Amino acid sequence: CEDCRALASTPLYVGIMDRIRHGVHENAPLVYHGVGSLIEIARRKTERVQQLRLTKLNASRKL
Repeated sequence: CEDCRALASTPLYVGIMDRIRHGVHENAPLVYHGVGSLIEIARRKTERVQQLRLTKLNASRKL
């Protein structure tokens, strides 16, 4: 119907559908993320911390 087509073009509906398809934006507050997204964020953060530790260790050994 015409009302349904008009609803599909509203910015609110487009934003909701975008979040359903692509997930919550990475920088959104953690309360809006699902469990899978929180696990992924924690994994990336852990990898980044490990990389920083190794970089610091390598730099200190060069001195």
